[in-house]
Amino acid sequence: MPGRSNAFAISRRLGLDERIIDKAKEQIDSESNQIETMIASLETSQKSAETDWEKAQEIRKEAERLRSDLIKQLEALEQEKERILLEAEQKAEKAVAEAKEEAEFIIGELREMQKEGLSVKEHQIIDAKKHLEQAAPKLTPKQKKIKKEAAKKQNIELGDEVRVLSFGQKGFIVEKISDNEFQVQMGIMKMKVKHDNLELLDRPKQVETKPLAMVRGNDHHVKAELDLRGVRFEDAMLKVDKYIDDALLAGYHQVSIIHGKGSGALRKGVKQLLKKHPHVKSERDGGMNEGGLGNTVVELK
Repeated sequence: MPGRSNAFAISRRLGLDERIIDKAKEQIDSESNQIETMIASLETSQKSAETDWEKAQEIRKEAERLRSDLIKQLEALEQEKERILLEAEQKAEKAVAEAKEEAEFIIGELREMQKEGLSVKEHQIIDAKKHLEQAAPKLTPKQKKIKKEAAKKQNIELGDEVRVLSFGQKGFIVEKISDNEFQVQMGIMKMKVKHDNLELLDRPKQVETKPLAMVRGNDHHVKAELDLRGVRFEDAMLKVDKYIDDALLAGYHQVSIIHGKGSGALRKGVKQLLKKHPHVKSERDGGMNEGGLGNTVVELK
């Protein structure tokens, strides 16, 4: 302790007992040792704190580095996800375009055959179905499962507009073969289709149930004639098939189908369909006052 030697010397000159001076020296030496010990302990604690702070700084820097790496990885994953989705979308669009082109080609061939007055043979229809099936976009197993599960929940009835999932084509239900199978009219083709391969698109409005003898044609929204002029061949066939059913429900015994003269392809297609229709009793060309060859008069059963 500063000044302690002078204090002891002054005490001796003043005649203070030497024993007291020695005792004081012992006390001072003991306190000095305690202070030095405390200082050493504080210095050790300070060094330990500095070491811990340095480690904490290193941990913080490592955490920031990891956070930065994770952000970069997430950004890379998001970019990869967008790339995969875009690629999948482009592939799907390409598949749909190819399927549509193939379907249009098949329909065009059938239309040309109709224009040339050739009847469509059964094996040709089967070949066309195969081409349509091959042209349809391929669904993944998961997509097929979802489509089939959704189809099972639908209640499909006669007259419903549906889509045949395996072909991607629209048509109408013309006959219920069983609870799990229906006959579908797709353009000029009729085919049997399983329930889980059909998607319900639209259902005609329910007609008020009355005895046929009490229903008059002019009281119903169905007209006594169907005008097909300007309608595409496939759509025209669907309209004729549905119109016959609606006309029967409306109580008509005779109706007219206006198809125009043109190349004669539409007229031939209409007549072929009518000859095979179960509810048509007979059909003939219109008379002089009925539109001639541009109109077909149909007598219903």
